[in-house]
Amino acid sequence: MTEIAGWFFAYLFFMAVELIFCCLTSLWFAAGALGAWILALLGRPVEEQLLCFLFLSAAVFGLLGLFGRRNG
Repeated sequence: MTEIAGWFFAYLFFMAVELIFCCLTSLWFAAGALGAWILALLGRPVEEQLLCFLFLSAAVFGLLGLFGRRNG
């Protein structure tokens, strides 16, 4: 139960930081926290939640970097 609240608050924190600074510095962490929160809601183990957080964060980071290089 605490993982559910923890991931949700992590998502809110990273989104708040993103809204304050608006420079895509924490958007990838927010995406990872959202994915981990969904897995926590589904009752998946903490290890899977952490792997989801790391994988989604890295994937969004890579996608944002790819689009940034293409358009910039």
